[in-house]
Amino acid sequence: TGSGKTLAFALPLINQWLRSQDKSQIATSNDSSRGHRKRREIQSLILLPTRELAIQVGQTCMSLTAPLGNLCQTTVVFGGVSINPQMMGLRGGTDILIATPGRLIDLLEHNALHLSQVKTLVLDEADKMLELGFQDELHHILGLLPRNRQNLFLSATRPSHIENLARSLLRDPYE
Repeated sequence: TGSGKTLAFALPLINQWLRSQDKSQIATSNDSSRGHRKRREIQSLILLPTRELAIQVGQTCMSLTAPLGNLCQTTVVFGGVSINPQMMGLRGGTDILIATPGRLIDLLEHNALHLSQVKTLVLDEADKMLELGFQDELHHILGLLPRNRQNLFLSATRPSHIENLARSLLRDPYE
């Protein structure tokens, strides 16, 4: 229940985000007289099966991006709470989105976000998501993502059937 697995994917995601940024924008980000940053686009999407895990991963990611100030926005969304504050929190966009599948679909249906710029998809506890019955939601979400993305499937355990699960999820949703 530590953050070792989270660090294993979060640090490279943040590094990838930093490399993709305009260096002059980063250098002048604390100077409010230079204008506002354009709307943030989701570059990394992290899907998790439970709100507790989403909160935990969110806390780890936010602590890693804290030294960057407001440069890298991380947002956590999950069901079981009112959707309105989460929609308000997404108004300016976000760079890294941590979500449970059901709430992500709710937000997509409310046009609160779009996934056209996602470069990396992380399925944390991928085996548990499928065991909990999220397969249809995952197929729906995968069909909305760009085809040229990187996929990371993570699990604390190593079930023998994870390779088949990954193949099932990654079948071409455009067929």
